[in-house]
Amino acid sequence: MATTFTEMWKPEAAAKQKAVEPMARYMTACEQGSILPTPLDFITSGSTKLDAANWALADSDMIPVATMFRAVPEVHEVDLSANTLLTDKSLVPLLQKMRRNPACSTLTRLSLRQCFRLGASSVEEIIRLVSNSDGLTNLKTLDVSGIPLPVRLQQDFFLALGEHSNLESLMLADIGLGSNPVAKKCLETLFRCNTLVGLDLSWNAFGDEVFGSVGTYVSQAHVHLRSLSMSNCSSANIDTTDLDRQGDQAKPFKPVNLMLECLCKAKSLTYLDISINRLDLTAALILEDALGQHPSLHELDVSRNPFGALGAHSMLRMFAISKIERLHCTESFDVGDLRGQPFQLANPEGVYSLNLALPFHRSILRMLLKYCKMLHLSAKQAFTECSSALPSFSEDEDGIFQDKLPLIDALAKNFVLDFTHVEMLCNLGKSMMVPTIILRLLHTTASSKLGRYLCSLLTSSKVQYFQNQRRAMLSLTFTPTNPSMHYALVMEEPCDFHIVESLRVLDRWETNIAMRQGLVDNSQKGNQSQVRNELFDGRRPNFKSMPDWQLPLHGKLEFDFVGGPRPPPGVEPMRDNCFYEFYKQVQHVTRGGCDSWQQLQALRTVAPYIYLSSSQLRELLGALSDREARIQLFHVMYYRLVDIWNVKVPRARFSGNDFTVLMDRLGPTKFFPFIQPEQAFLELDFSVHDQKLAVTILVNLFQKEVALLAEPRYIREDGTEDELVTGVPRAWARYSDCPKAGNFRAKYCVSPEKRNLKTRVDYLTTIGRWKIPALESEDVDWWSVLSDVNLDMIRFIEVLDERYLGDLSQAYADIDGDGTGKGGISLNEFEDYGERLEDARFRKNCRERFRAIFRNLDATQTGNISREEWTFLDSVKRELDRQMQELCSFILWNFGGLEKAFRKWDVDHDGVLSQDEWTQGLQEAGFFGAGDELFSILDVANGGTITREESANESNLESLCLCPTSLLSLFGASPIASQVGVLAHFSGIWAQATLNATCCRFLNVFWDANLITFPGAVEQNSCIQHMWESPLMAGGWAANVFG
Repeated sequence: MATTFTEMWKPEAAAKQKAVEPMARYMTACEQGSILPTPLDFITSGSTKLDAANWALADSDMIPVATMFRAVPEVHEVDLSANTLLTDKSLVPLLQKMRRNPACSTLTRLSLRQCFRLGASSVEEIIRLVSNSDGLTNLKTLDVSGIPLPVRLQQDFFLALGEHSNLESLMLADIGLGSNPVAKKCLETLFRCNTLVGLDLSWNAFGDEVFGSVGTYVSQAHVHLRSLSMSNCSSANIDTTDLDRQGDQAKPFKPVNLMLECLCKAKSLTYLDISINRLDLTAALILEDALGQHPSLHELDVSRNPFGALGAHSMLRMFAISKIERLHCTESFDVGDLRGQPFQLANPEGVYSLNLALPFHRSILRMLLKYCKMLHLSAKQAFTECSSALPSFSEDEDGIFQDKLPLIDALAKNFVLDFTHVEMLCNLGKSMMVPTIILRLLHTTASSKLGRYLCSLLTSSKVQYFQNQRRAMLSLTFTPTNPSMHYALVMEEPCDFHIVESLRVLDRWETNIAMRQGLVDNSQKGNQSQVRNELFDGRRPNFKSMPDWQLPLHGKLEFDFVGGPRPPPGVEPMRDNCFYEFYKQVQHVTRGGCDSWQQLQALRTVAPYIYLSSSQLRELLGALSDREARIQLFHVMYYRLVDIWNVKVPRARFSGNDFTVLMDRLGPTKFFPFIQPEQAFLELDFSVHDQKLAVTILVNLFQKEVALLAEPRYIREDGTEDELVTGVPRAWARYSDCPKAGNFRAKYCVSPEKRNLKTRVDYLTTIGRWKIPALESEDVDWWSVLSDVNLDMIRFIEVLDERYLGDLSQAYADIDGDGTGKGGISLNEFEDYGERLEDARFRKNCRERFRAIFRNLDATQTGNISREEWTFLDSVKRELDRQMQELCSFILWNFGGLEKAFRKWDVDHDGVLSQDEWTQGLQEAGFFGAGDELFSILDVANGGTITREESANESNLESLCLCPTSLLSLFGASPIASQVGVLAHFSGIWAQATLNATCCRFLNVFWDANLITFPGAVEQNSCIQHMWESPLMAGGWAANVFG
């Protein structure tokens, strides 16, 4: 083999060497053991699937594979089926090396089918792998068919399977389960696995007790089996001793009939294999009864059962009326007993002597009752001379405990119970119904959290415990202190019904207080209610308020609750150092496998006990990758903000569509931008009370601040448009004079010097019902939303940032014709400056684009940009800086650097990122921010793509991803001085990047935070300019600054 020189300092060479390492281990093991290598794709091409089925491998072939397994980073499947020569000698080392290996967590399929030479040692290793937390936690398919499991290990084996949280498909054919006297206990343990959808128990000889248990387990409500194979499970069994006596003749019945009778309750089954089970005429009738109206069964295999010609009657009727599409019945009707009499459905009249202890006779009675129902006859009309009372049969039973659930529900909705009561009911019920009992009664415990915790522990397995916790999470974490959120509740669930009742009481209480105190009605329907956007089964319910509605017992109810106490004045948010520790924990659980909804549940649990600043909420929103979860979190945390006047800071990360969703859920009066309405684009409906009230607020502000409602549009109720040529009517400032219907939209624009902060605060306290301290203009972080600003203005800010090193006031003075910056900037001056720039980003249609920027800056359309209006660029720049910093932190946290992110997002591998690739990459990674606007910044050449040179050399992302501010966001609130080692590590790379506007922005951040000082510098800008022009920018300078 030729020797290849590898440049190990290159990342691609390191990756190649890492991929070669497992194969090198394998070749070394083969050489040392004088073993001929096996050309498996797993070995030769680095495949993630070890597919060695039917390769006739021996122990000597597998030992080198076990040697290389520890170095493999990822394995999805291991298939060693039909390698009958394998023994414990090679399998045990392989299974041992799987444990504590990173690849172990990625394995989803393990097949050892027909490796019948495996012994107890291999089975013990499989048990450890399945049960341990460092084992096969993501395993979905396990096939051990044909492996004789030792009886002493079977119970432990099934316990491990029953407690697995991800197992979906399980093949256990011919493992000797029928010889175990505790087979019933093993199966009971197995069916605790609620994720199981496929099960094969074929070729295991079962008795009547086990068959009855299987039927009971598959019919439970929590079991969702879609495929069940029970082929040849009764062929070695003798018939049960229970006899069907008709006169003096005794007829035994098949044990499998006990299971067949219960199949009608297994609603999720789509495939059933009961071939080779010696099923006869009686079983055929039971199948007709059980599966004739099954809701989901599509394929049935009854091959090689002696139904005989008489059994064909029942099978044909069943096939005709059922949803079965494929019926396998090979060799089933040519062999069988001809001495019986088939059930005559066309003429069922006759004398019946039925022993209801037998499955066959129970099926006959059920068939007769169905016939009565079809003919609309009552049982009294159809049956005469009954020797005993007819039992009642239900075709819709969901389980053997279903008839007790109404009693449980009555307890849940009318009584407060203690832990001992719940424990007693669990002891009385069947073991498989215990989770259902606990779930329905969990919210009724009188001892609150302690009682609920003790009730949760009554479950028999960890899987059931966690499933109950997930289903009851909303009820467990609900608190009147912070009830504001979006609810989707199932009325059949007592826990959800309890939440609706609690919110109704809370809403009535807040409504009465608001009416008593004479507060402004900011509700959706004009009834002071905190509930809005109600949907019942997908439709708007016909009621004015929820407290007056008679709650239904069934159906799905959705609504938004926007109420609860506001933070008291002067309350402090979470301390910065505490918040950053809290934030890092939220980020770490994402890497631990928690999704955004699990993060949301945890954050909603702690929400009543914390207060946040707007800036902290903004950072917290970025930790969630799911869009809907972020909207929910904002809804939950809205009334936990201590600086509601700065709510525009977190709102700026939402896109325009997300803002519309938030406005709809929170309400236009409760989420109205009272303090910072600048550039807000609102679309409101006069027919809705709170939206009509929002129009009056907007028009009143417009009149008092002498502002501008740009792009106004009014669509009347009949669909015609009023162009509002004379402007927005002043009468709309009064609620009574507003139209009763129609849609109005406009964009609010006002110059900073015309802001009326007192009026804005008054609206916030009276209509928004917030209690805030005395507020000055300096207390507000005046902010902007990038999605409200056109892309040309963002590019213009970038140009000014590069030319003036972040000092936009100097740019204002240069653009102004008199050179002082006192006379304001006219349109001609602004257009002339645009032509003088000669920047590549404004080569095309320069004057027209600068004219559009001018109109946006001239908030009141006076034809002149004042210095106060120019400060709008500062607010956009602050948002832009923060978005870039958040993008940098996101890339470092999720990818470790720009280069890795670039390679992952460059789908077509052409060396550049198109806007589609950029957008798709950010969405798949879960970035929360203005992706299109950031793309326009990074696209320096304005060519519609981002090249490696643009990202690495032109300022943009490479220098940003290496700047200390981004590192600070990862390390928390600790001072820069404590991160000397990290900064020293990056200083060499930072020296290679061109310091530009982006780096200058972050130096300003450090300066403002007093994290760095420049010895001998009199003025910040002059010092940065000196540093900018120095040829020794980063190497020695970084050591002086951060050393």
